[in-house]
Amino acid sequence: MSTQLSSPSHFTAAGALSLAALCLDADTAEALRDFAVSRGGLRPPLELHTYLLAPGDSLLASLEGERPDICLVDFDSDPAGAARAAARIHAELPDTDLIAISQDGHSQAILLAMRSGCGEYLSKPLAADELGQALERVRSRKRELGAARSGAQVLLFMGSKGGVGATALATQLGMHLAQHCHRRTLLADLQPVAGAAALYLGIAQPPYHFFDLADNANRLDQELLPSFLARHASGLDLLPGPESAIPPRLSTSAVLQTLDFLRGQYDFLLLDCPYGLDELNLELVRACQRLYLITVAELVALRNAARLLQLLAEKDVPREKTQVVLNRYAKRAAFADAQITRALKQELFRKIPNQYPQLLRALSAGDASALAGSELTRNLQAWAEMLAAPGAVDGARPGARGWLGRLSRTPASSRERMAA
Repeated sequence: MSTQLSSPSHFTAAGALSLAALCLDADTAEALRDFAVSRGGLRPPLELHTYLLAPGDSLLASLEGERPDICLVDFDSDPAGAARAAARIHAELPDTDLIAISQDGHSQAILLAMRSGCGEYLSKPLAADELGQALERVRSRKRELGAARSGAQVLLFMGSKGGVGATALATQLGMHLAQHCHRRTLLADLQPVAGAAALYLGIAQPPYHFFDLADNANRLDQELLPSFLARHASGLDLLPGPESAIPPRLSTSAVLQTLDFLRGQYDFLLLDCPYGLDELNLELVRACQRLYLITVAELVALRNAARLLQLLAEKDVPREKTQVVLNRYAKRAAFADAQITRALKQELFRKIPNQYPQLLRALSAGDASALAGSELTRNLQAWAEMLAAPGAVDGARPGARGWLGRLSRTPASSRERMAA
């Protein structure tokens, strides 16, 4: 007997969604076709009867060149095959939302589907209300993601080695943008181990960190986000990094999807990143408006900064996108300004005065007012005001398909972040 989907649905049409159906049983496939015909805003589904192709074969060829908005995957006939297919679609077509369909309602079956990248799990026989609500949630997420792609200025902070003060500068600048410039500002700690931004802001470590949020990228919306955020008294929002010494295994596409969403919620998105150009960092550098390379007048720090600038040039990153910030500046340093610029082959963007003891007190208090009236505060506040001025940051923005669009054109089937 065919599954019936004739009862009313909350699904509302606002632009046709394209569908693909992967290995649906005959009754469910027929019901989906009827549903698509009877409801506005849905194209007839592309029906596929095998769990895609072997590794190395073209995913797009098996999808007949389509990049569907939604792919419904039946997990009943071959759960392992369905999971592999869903994971591959999730990795190679990150703009495609996945919906799992199964008659198995056990938690392990649901977990398998979710770990494969499915953002929704529907039980057989399909009910019109449940399917319509799932499609509406997908449509809502796509609207929010589209808004995100024209949102916040994205500023990336990277130290030329550990201990040069990149995290400290990112936290202090974020507080000034939020408190004195009245800009909606989020600091995301992308350090994969022992993130320190929460500690520097005097915020008790929240139960979740940025990469927990990225694990939930497929269901991220404005209701879920606040439960992952920590708010500083200055008004700065924080997504902390993990305290663990074991780095999480990260999907680059999930991180970029999360950041695409966050851009729609803020005026400024500050990213505190580890040194190096692994796959994720390179994608972030290419998509951000500014990369602030933080260094100090010390041999190893300057050598690493010069190496990174050279590598960025080899990767065709526009040189003007990267601005070098000399932290803990003192006139009687080991290296003169002229020596540093010759070594880096680039002018210094900003010199941050060396008031390290005062900064440590401010970090310990989690309060920028501990630096009130200092030369350091005046420098950081001027930096924040410059950024907040209309049209101040004019670097590259993500294109029409956002950061994820670049990845969707990359044929790699697995995008696990590697150590720098």
